[in-house]
Amino acid sequence: MEGRGKRILLSLLVAVAMAAAIAVPATAGAKPKPELPPVDTSQAGACDFIAQPHSPLCMLPFPNDYFTRSDPSSPTGRRIDFENAGMPTNVFGQPIQAAPYNAADGFSQGATILLKVPGIETPADVRATGAVPIEHIGRYRRPNAPVVVIDAESGRRWPIWVEID
Repeated sequence: MEGRGKRILLSLLVAVAMAAAIAVPATAGAKPKPELPPVDTSQAGACDFIAQPHSPLCMLPFPNDYFTRSDPSSPTGRRIDFENAGMPTNVFGQPIQAAPYNAADGFSQGATILLKVPGIETPADVRATGAVPIEHIGRYRRPNAPVVVIDAESGRRWPIWVEID
C-alpha cells in the first residue's frame, strides 16, 4: 500500500485511537461515551474521510499528511495537496482557493494539532479524560496518557498538552 491509501489508513487508525482514548472517562461518574457517526468516504478525494465531510471540520485532524503528495523536487519530498472542495468557505459560501497553499512543501513543524472528538466540548470534558494540561506537561510521559504524539521515525513520544481551542 502506497501514497494516499497508506496515509488514509494511518490517519484513520490514529484518529480512531485518539477518539477512543479521549472518549474514555477517567472517572466512574463521567458522562457516557457519545455514539460516533458513520465514516463517510464519499468525499475522500477532497476531504479527510475521518473528519466530517460537508462540514467546517472537513480538514480535521490538521495538520495531516493525508493532505500532502509525493514531490521529489521539494526539499521535504512532499507537497501540500489541498482541494478547493475541501477548503473552508468564506462568508459567501465560496471555498478558499487551495492553489497558494499547494506551493508549500509541507506543514510547519510548530503547527498546533487540531482535531474534533465527538463528546468533548468543554474544558471539564478534557479534564475528565486525564489528558495532559499545559501546566503539567511532564505528564505526557505517563504510560496511560490518553493522547500521545509519537515520532514516526524514532518511536519516541513528543511533549504534548491538550486543551479546548
